[in-house]
Amino acid sequence: ELFEQAKQYLSRRGGEIASGALAGVRTVGEILFGVVLAMILSIYFVHSGDRLVGWIVDLAPRGIRRTLRESGAVIFDVVSRYIRGVALVGMVDGFFIGIALWVLGVPIALPLAVLTFAGAFLPVVGAFTAGLLAAVVAFVAKGWLVALIVVAVTVLVQQLEGHVLAPQIYGRALDLPSAAILIIIALGSVLGGIVGAFLAAPVASVAVALIHHRQEEQEAGAR
Repeated sequence: ELFEQAKQYLSRRGGEIASGALAGVRTVGEILFGVVLAMILSIYFVHSGDRLVGWIVDLAPRGIRRTLRESGAVIFDVVSRYIRGVALVGMVDGFFIGIALWVLGVPIALPLAVLTFAGAFLPVVGAFTAGLLAAVVAFVAKGWLVALIVVAVTVLVQQLEGHVLAPQIYGRALDLPSAAILIIIALGSVLGGIVGAFLAAPVASVAVALIHHRQEEQEAGAR
């Protein structure tokens, strides 16, 4: 009887279940694509961002090229250091979560650790997706208890990253106090959500660096 009820339910709701599953797969695919794209763009910027700055400067009127070139160099330096900081945070996250998965005997621990590293380039969403996939793999392979442990480890690592590790690394990379980085990220998250949290620190650092650069120019001109 239960089998017949389940069969009837599936026959009635089959279309909805299929469409929901397809939507879920599409969402995960979009997130993974965003992670890969963000990582590729970050690597490209660090490797060839100076060429991009030079190209933009060459398109500008001659009268502002010097100022634009100097400002572009400052921006490139700050953003490059920020991207390296993101990569370092991702490496730490991937290492600890990968070790936990390996100790728990979860299959494909190394690919999941690599995915965790890549997820750092897409804040919040990337880490959530990597943690969710790790928990799903753990549940399928080892059961609900191991899956809960994986979730707990992922949450713990993310909390340590967000409140301790990231402010320290980003603070050193961006030449800002750790407390300031934490406040800036929090404000960015409140004002702009995920995108705001990701952009807050580099945007604030670029603004501070440009102000310092301008002050140095004024001091040099006054001598």
